[in-house]
Amino acid sequence: SILSQGGGSGSYQNMILFPEGKLAFCGIPKVGITQWIQFLRFTFGARDYRAHPHSKRDQRLLRFDSMREEVQFEILNDPEWKFAVFFRDPEERLLSAYLDKVRPNGDGDDLVANH
Repeated sequence: SILSQGGGSGSYQNMILFPEGKLAFCGIPKVGITQWIQFLRFTFGARDYRAHPHSKRDQRLLRFDSMREEVQFEILNDPEWKFAVFFRDPEERLLSAYLDKVRPNGDGDDLVANH
């Protein structure tokens, strides 16, 4: 079995595992990681999967950085495991950050129309 040891920092802090599909997903903040964790929790039958997932105990059990080092090594070296990541268009991310942080009260329609 896979045992947790805490985690939450380091190179693999945002890697979550879908063990049945042998998929390791590297989530990037602001590129849907919350929704992926919610989906992961849904696949395991969590009744509150739509709740903010980052503080839920069950999702921590399937985070790569929470695993013992020998389990991490096995996953990284097993050719059956697949690794995935989603990137976001840098221009879109910059515009989103601007609208969220610099112009939080504006709707940004004029900027989006000219983008």
